[in-house]
Amino acid sequence: MVPIHPFLFGLYPIFALYTENMGIVSFGEVLIPSVITLLFTGSLFLIARMLHRNLERTALGITSFFIWFYSFGFVLGIYNQIIVGSIRLDQYPRYLILVYIAIFIVLIFYIWRLRSDIHTITRLFNITAIVLLVIMSLVFVFSWGTVNRDVQEGTVVANAPSEITCTPNQSLRRDVYYIILDAYAREDVLEAYYHYDNSDFISNLTARGFRVSRQSTANYNLTRSSLASSLNMQYVDNPDDMAHLQKMIEYNNLTLFFKKNGYTTIFFRSGYAMTERSPYSSMIKNNAILSAFQAKLLDVTLLKYIGTNENRRNAINGAFSDLASIPDIPGNKFIFAHIVAPHNPYMFGENGEWVIPSFRDEDYVQQLRYVNTRVEQTIDAILEKSDVPPVIVLQADHGPTLADVSHEERAIRMPILNAYYLPDEGQDRISDTMTPVNSFRFILNEYYGCNYPLLEDRYLFDGMWYPNSPNER
Repeated sequence: MVPIHPFLFGLYPIFALYTENMGIVSFGEVLIPSVITLLFTGSLFLIARMLHRNLERTALGITSFFIWFYSFGFVLGIYNQIIVGSIRLDQYPRYLILVYIAIFIVLIFYIWRLRSDIHTITRLFNITAIVLLVIMSLVFVFSWGTVNRDVQEGTVVANAPSEITCTPNQSLRRDVYYIILDAYAREDVLEAYYHYDNSDFISNLTARGFRVSRQSTANYNLTRSSLASSLNMQYVDNPDDMAHLQKMIEYNNLTLFFKKNGYTTIFFRSGYAMTERSPYSSMIKNNAILSAFQAKLLDVTLLKYIGTNENRRNAINGAFSDLASIPDIPGNKFIFAHIVAPHNPYMFGENGEWVIPSFRDEDYVQQLRYVNTRVEQTIDAILEKSDVPPVIVLQADHGPTLADVSHEERAIRMPILNAYYLPDEGQDRISDTMTPVNSFRFILNEYYGCNYPLLEDRYLFDGMWYPNSPNER
């Protein structure tokens, strides 16, 4: 019997991942990993034939490799949930890696020594692969029919209130930067839970003209709902609907506002699926990274510790480097950059050196220190090169997650860094408790003659709304 199962088992995880994310991934992103898989499998078969090896036994080894290779992410997910005392095992992935490699060595040795009927095993694997292929095809067809891909430009998912009017003053046009530092904790949270004094960084921002909202919180505890809200300047109706939130982020009112007012809209790829595409943007930056789909595919394999983490490092460093060059682009610009740092895994030392990725709280602080340095360098470059003082919003989407699970998550996850560089004394009217949903309502009112009413500053956590009150943590 012809052993076709290695090809099907190799392609199955790729197309299964695509089917799960069809609403936020283009089909073209599937082609490269699919071609690599087919070439890899075909090459092994060719080598086996040249060496006069048993093709069915070779096929069994290849299929076993794919199962082992792609199951790592599933096993890692279980491993990361294990807590021994107050220690989370996700801080020590190297032990799982060693065991996992040992399992593969034993598996290949077993296949090599196998004396069972190889024809029967081949038939069983072929049938299993075909059944999986049929199931995936049915899911694919069903999903394709339910995913709405055709959002027309100008039809924004989260429509701005119709009564809002804006009268931009052409003489006050200036570049506008919206920079998201993922999982950047508020100063008091760093002090209380990480035992780290971040006052030097806050003072350095203040010395450069920033106003820091010292009691600000995120409106939501997840990136997708937080950005969907802040980019559309309104609370979201369903913070659990990923497909809808994706469209809200891609076709957001803020980028559309600046596009309609003659700005060059510049979008930074992040390597995170929700901030990978921007149909309203006229320029895409930070392109020297894998797509979120390709990174996610690596993320479920052992290659996550090589490809995925290096891709994330490149995405972070590339974003800061590209931001510093934005003032060289002529004309008025709106820039949105989601930088996935200091979010875990932590892979930078405080001076930017490569470190073994970890989830330890002390390593969060080291990565944050490096981010601080890059932020200060980037801000200095932007301010120095800008002919007209720009508007800069430096904001976290949510706070971090402590490895020590004994603390209340809400007190750590919701307070955020929220800093504003607003020329002409605009920062003097920013409140200490302003949340991201109001950030650009205030800015558009202040600089572009809009009449957005400020919303109540509140946040959603575990299905409950809380008011953002002064001194709350």
